[in-house]
Amino acid sequence: MNITRICRYIALLLSLLFLGGCTLFEFEPMEEVQQKEEDKTQLAVQSAEVEPETMVTDDLVFERTMATDSGVVLASYEAHLPQFAEDGAKSGVFQNINEFYQQEFEAFSADCDWIFLTLQEELGAGWNNITDERQPVTAEFGYEMFTLGEQYLSIVRDYTYTDTAGRQSVYYFAEVFDLATGWRLSFDTLFGDNTADAKTAVIEGLAGWCEENSLAFDTRETISADAVVEEFAMTDDEIIFCLEPFALSADDAQGRLVRLPLSGFEQWLP
Repeated sequence: MNITRICRYIALLLSLLFLGGCTLFEFEPMEEVQQKEEDKTQLAVQSAEVEPETMVTDDLVFERTMATDSGVVLASYEAHLPQFAEDGAKSGVFQNINEFYQQEFEAFSADCDWIFLTLQEELGAGWNNITDERQPVTAEFGYEMFTLGEQYLSIVRDYTYTDTAGRQSVYYFAEVFDLATGWRLSFDTLFGDNTADAKTAVIEGLAGWCEENSLAFDTRETISADAVVEEFAMTDDEIIFCLEPFALSADDAQGRLVRLPLSGFEQWLP
């Protein structure tokens, strides 16, 4: 999925170069400049009335099953990603968000292929002749949506993998989108000049969270703040960080959603 994100960042850069900023070759009359500002203001007023939750029209759904000729299900893969209506005042915003998830969606097929092929290798050449029912390998992607006022939309995605012994591993991913543009925001872009202070607060917040949850913060001296803030989300009350297994402690084998009070970061938000 990192490849699709890199491609999207390139597309964003190109769009900014060709569509945004100042032009070196053209001087706009004052009347046109004023009209554009009025149009921009009107769009902002209209957009403020749109609730993202009401704009979800359908999910992108990827489903595939690996079964033997006799019908024994050995593995299944299911993933859901949101898609929004591309109309009204925020049509361009939701179009950009939809495109982001359409690119993410393309990665599911390769991930599924890898899981199924790995299982076939583990079961051996006779996997298609298996007739006894067994615990299938399952991979499931779901999502939850949050907003921070009328400024930001966050999507938190959970990935649950169940192996042949029934053991589950959970991982989390997240994106924050600017509801004025539809572009995904990085932590550094969001906090700007205050990023260093905000990242220091993140590590301090993790220490407090571990203490509250009786989890030894083994990695405090080595954990990278840059890695911690790579996947995050925001609500009206919280900032949520998606951490990989063992990110905080050698005894913590599950992915984590670490929820910290947003009030500890609001002073650095624009």
